[in-house]
Amino acid sequence: MMHYDQYGLEFTAASDAAADLYRQAITAFLAAQDTTEPLLDQLLGLDPDSGVGRIALARLRQSQGHGEQARAEAQRALELAPKLLPREASHVQTLASVVRGEGRAALARVHSHLETYPRDVMVLAPATGVFGLIGFSGEVGREQALLRFLQPYCNVLADDWWFKATLAFAACETGHLDSAARLVAQSWTLNPRSANTAHIRAHIEYEQGRDHETLSWLEVWLADYDRKGLMHCHLWWHVALARLRLGDAGRALQALGRFVYAPGSSDGAWGPPLNLVTDSVSLMYRAWLRGVEVSPAQWAALSIHSRRYFAKPGIRFADFHLCLSLAMAGAAHELDEWLAQIDGPTAPLIRHANHGFLAIAQSRWGVAVLELEQALPNHEILGGSRAQRDLLLEALAFARSRGAPLDH
Repeated sequence: MMHYDQYGLEFTAASDAAADLYRQAITAFLAAQDTTEPLLDQLLGLDPDSGVGRIALARLRQSQGHGEQARAEAQRALELAPKLLPREASHVQTLASVVRGEGRAALARVHSHLETYPRDVMVLAPATGVFGLIGFSGEVGREQALLRFLQPYCNVLADDWWFKATLAFAACETGHLDSAARLVAQSWTLNPRSANTAHIRAHIEYEQGRDHETLSWLEVWLADYDRKGLMHCHLWWHVALARLRLGDAGRALQALGRFVYAPGSSDGAWGPPLNLVTDSVSLMYRAWLRGVEVSPAQWAALSIHSRRYFAKPGIRFADFHLCLSLAMAGAAHELDEWLAQIDGPTAPLIRHANHGFLAIAQSRWGVAVLELEQALPNHEILGGSRAQRDLLLEALAFARSRGAPLDH
């Protein structure tokens, strides 16, 4: 049976009930709500041959950091493609390319699909954000490139809450804060329970220096957001970061310990591995820069915790943060071993930055300044948001404030 999703795109479903579950699941996925998985489970229980449902589950698994499961679901979706409508088949094939990690080829498929189906936001989504195909491309100018990429869809998705929030984030990361604030407010009005919109709102307020504003609503909002939601850990990182910037290190660390870095806790931090590792390391380091005592043993424990999720180098943003924990633990030999395995255009940046972090840990301020200054040019290639990469600027300011002579 042919049905239409909320964007007017046709898809097949075994029944009206299955079609309705798919629509609900897509809305939940785009809002990063914890209901996405049970909705998809119900859908596939009713309609196991739903190609769009199966590839949506693959994308969910990818977002959760379960790469092997994601690829298995993508393969099952591809096997269904010959029986699907042309739009569905292209949708499945394009998203399968994303799930398989095909990078530039996947982005080319996204472009091609959207030329015919510009309102297919499930295909548009993986190209967006700071961890998307463009955001994680490792290319200079990728922030401006993402904003340009989104511009052609402003008319066809003008009234869509998800697109407004997505465009707001791209505007925020390129310094267009007034436009970003206006767009995210419009998105919030249309869907105030979207965790993605809440996340983008927090980023805009960070860039505006409105930490008090963030704390006035975000903790209250999180009270009704399940810990299984994809953004739960990272939104608490924003709460903790706002508290830290306002001088409340105690409550910042309380949030860190409950919701971001909670090893051994059965009911504490949960989230995609990339968020768990990078948010834990960056928040602890920013606290340390503000005078919070963190022992080498604590840093060593954090590095071990991080390597549970990333056992070997390969994800540049994770490598950057894991190496920081090794540097602060004083594990120079392990740090050098990890850095030696990193390659690609971001390798020099990660090496300079972490040699700088190690020099800070050793109170070698002049060396730290020189190394960190060499890491700054084009640091957008590392990936992540400006708020996340501000860690580099804070470390450099800290080293410069020590004013010690160069010590090789």
